[in-house]
Parts: sequence; structure tokens; C-alpha cells
Amino acid sequence: MMAEINGVELVDELRKQPGTNHIPLIFLTARTDPDTEITAYEHGADGFMTKPFNTQMLRSRIKTIIE
Repeated sequence: MMAEINGVELVDELRKQPGTNHIPLIFLTARTDPDTEITAYEHGADGFMTKPFNTQMLRSRIKTIIE
């Protein structure tokens, strides 16, 4: 729920750009419905977490993605 662009549009834009298409992306959102998670992954997200989020879980997901 960003002002100018939504998260899916941002992922789409980052995936189109050669300079950013390789960067792992973790969706962090207040939306908890399964459709939002499915859409995030369909558009190229590497991870998905809902707010409020657990810092240890975020670190674990980052570590898994990097490895």
C-alpha cells in the first residue's frame, strides 16, 4: 500500500531492469490473504512475509535466499 506504486508493480519493474533483475526480493506486506502471496510469487518475489514480522524469521529467509 505504497503511495505511487504497489508491491507487485515494483517487483515487475525491478525484474525488467538488467541492473536489478538479479536482486532477491522479499515481499513484506500487511495483506495476509493467500491470493496476495500467490501473486507476489507469480511476479518474481523470492520470499513473502506479513506484518508484523519476526526479525529472526526475516534473517532466516534472507540467509536461505543468499545461500
